[in-house]
Amino acid sequence: MPDADATLPRWAGPAIILGLALLGGLAGVLAGRAFLSPAPPADGPGVIAEGEAAPALTLRQLDGGSQPLAGWRGQPVLINYWATWCPPCVKELPMLEALHATREGQGLAVMTIAQEDDAGAVRAFLDRHGPGLPAFIEPPGETDSSRTFGNLRGVLPYSVLLDAEGRVLKRKAGAFTQAELDDWAELARGES
Repeated sequence: MPDADATLPRWAGPAIILGLALLGGLAGVLAGRAFLSPAPPADGPGVIAEGEAAPALTLRQLDGGSQPLAGWRGQPVLINYWATWCPPCVKELPMLEALHATREGQGLAVMTIAQEDDAGAVRAFLDRHGPGLPAFIEPPGETDSSRTFGNLRGVLPYSVLLDAEGRVLKRKAGAFTQAELDDWAELARGES
C-alpha cells in the first residue's frame, strides 16, 4: 500500500487549509450581509405603506402621560425608534436633536420613541445625554407601532417620515448619515 504523504507535494496540506479558511471567511461575510444588515421596510398585512395614513396612535410619555400622534397634524413629523442599548441609535441622536433645534417651529417635528420597558431608565439616559427632543416610550414586541410602519424585523434605529396630513412619506431601517437626514429634511420642507 503506498504512503499517502508520498503522493502529495509538501505544500498541499497548508494550501488546502488556506483554501478552506478563505472559503469559510467568504461564507461568513455573505451570511453576515444576509442576516445582520438592516432589512428594508416591508409591506404586508397590517403594515402602513408609503402614501397611506398613519394609524391613530397614542404615544406614552416618559412621565406616564399620553399624547395622540394626530396632535402633530398640520406639519411633517419624523419619528425615530431607538433604544438606550443601541450604539447606532445613540450615535444619531445628536443629529436628530440638531435637526429638531433648527426646524422646530419651521414646519418639521422630530420625535423619538424609545423601544424600552423602563421609562425611568430612558429618562435617566436622556438626562445624562441631553437630547432635547419630544421623547416617548413603547415596549418592543410583535405589536409595537414600528412594526405597523414596516419594521417587521424590529431593527433599530428605525425612522418614519409623515407628511402634514399624517401619510407615510418615507421609512428607513438603520442609522442616518448626515446626508440622508438632510434629504429627509428637504423632503419634509416640500411637504410643510
